[in-house]
Amino acid sequence: MKNYFKSIFLGLFVLIGAFSCDPLKDIRDQIGNGVAPTIIDYELLEGDYELSCNPNVVRFGSFSDQNLPQDDTCGLAQIINQKFFGTDGDIMNATYKFYTGPIRGTVDTVSALKWKSEYNAWEISPVYTFTVTEDAHVHEYTLTDADYASQGESYPNFDSRGNTQEDVDQKIANILNSQTEFEIKEGDVVKVNYATYPANTYPSPRNYKASL
Repeated sequence: MKNYFKSIFLGLFVLIGAFSCDPLKDIRDQIGNGVAPTIIDYELLEGDYELSCNPNVVRFGSFSDQNLPQDDTCGLAQIINQKFFGTDGDIMNATYKFYTGPIRGTVDTVSALKWKSEYNAWEISPVYTFTVTEDAHVHEYTLTDADYASQGESYPNFDSRGNTQEDVDQKIANILNSQTEFEIKEGDVVKVNYATYPANTYPSPRNYKASL
């Protein structure tokens, strides 16, 4: 009988310990930070508009000049936040219905949303075009292993056997749009440090200017 109660006591002790202490907590907390940002394409379904807190969006199943998708309270992000959870730097290209008036009627429109980890929410965010420039930079960014992986690279570099300089420039633009180290504004120039294979195949660092 004594051994029976001893076994129960030990079992409860192990069970309590399992719930009160997770020796892998620090590692688990870091896993999310290592997930490469992604670009997601999503087209709103008919039922998605019913999630809006704007009764006109619910009624007509579309946004308009009077019911803007950029609205901070009842806009596009308010719908997307109820459907999807993101990771640092994720970009969602959301296609939705926008009523333009009696002539053109409703047209499909795309807006980019960016996941803001500090708010745990999606926000409509501009997606910039980046062009090579010799202007002085205001930001500097060095590509990470996760950045290369997010663009389909198997190693922490751009392999020139599968990428032209134009391909590299476009992938860097994708990365700059998804990075969260600093906020980019129109006209900003970012100095980007990146690696290629074979080494020095393409010029690095390289300055890129943001424009809408």
